[in-house]
Amino acid sequence: MRYQKPFLPIAQQIAQLEARGLEIGDQQLATRALEQIGYYRLSAYWYAFREIQQGKRTDTFLAGAKLQDAVSLYIFDKKLRLLVLDAIERIEISLRTDIALTVGVNGGWAHRDAQYVHPRFNRAKRGGRVPFQDWMSRLDKCESRSRDEFVTHFRAKYTSERFLPIWMSVEVWELGLLSHFLSGMRHADITAISHRYGLPDAKLLPTWTRTFTFVRNVCAHHGRLWNRPMVDQPAFPRAGTLIDFDHVSASRPSQERLYGTLVILNFLVRQLNGGTEWHLRVKELLESFPDSPLLSLTSAGFPAGWEQEAIWN
Repeated sequence: MRYQKPFLPIAQQIAQLEARGLEIGDQQLATRALEQIGYYRLSAYWYAFREIQQGKRTDTFLAGAKLQDAVSLYIFDKKLRLLVLDAIERIEISLRTDIALTVGVNGGWAHRDAQYVHPRFNRAKRGGRVPFQDWMSRLDKCESRSRDEFVTHFRAKYTSERFLPIWMSVEVWELGLLSHFLSGMRHADITAISHRYGLPDAKLLPTWTRTFTFVRNVCAHHGRLWNRPMVDQPAFPRAGTLIDFDHVSASRPSQERLYGTLVILNFLVRQLNGGTEWHLRVKELLESFPDSPLLSLTSAGFPAGWEQEAIWN
């Protein structure tokens, strides 16, 4: 099947949306939104306004669907992404230091030594690929691409060294690289790091960093975040283990959508700084969620009464 849809100038885009039942309102504002944001990007935000027939979204909009609500949702989502990126940045930087301190005690290049990772990480998978070797190949590319001043200085001064010591190396790691290494660390090392964040064991943190990598990629590419399913779903503690998570552990939608990830971010940021106001900034933003009968925070996994939970207060 070939793509047959023709190019449409802005005026025709507006006419098409109007013909499908979307309330346009101010024509100048509509034109500006389509010029500056784009039809295709905005379509992710009016998607929820489209009628469903036989389980599929149609091109026809529901009664009461407004372009302004889609634009407001886009602006809300942009602010949400910035808050999420702020939290992930804090956690990522802290984890870099944790890994450097935990592994570096065994030597500057212990992160490249198979004896300091979990045996499973250095075992060939079906097809013969070894995760640890794949990780080091990615690490080599990451280090060789870096033009940071401290890296340039190290290379110029220590000409006999091919690689950076771990306390330098972690500073050029991408989040995905960090997450991959964390999941391959020795059990005792992951447990020690997990305990620093108030976690009971080593099972949770590796899954959380995989989720953060997915979410960070969505944010970095300015994608729709607010109601997106978590492709790399995080694990949650069993009910009764960590009280802050009990309401999430009891709700599959909360775990699968953004809400559960926001609770994780909130928990970790508060572990790093007990006086943080990040959670209050999130609550304040959520109060500005567009007031439309066609939109609901339940689509993002928010349970009824979430704002009363202790972790948000």
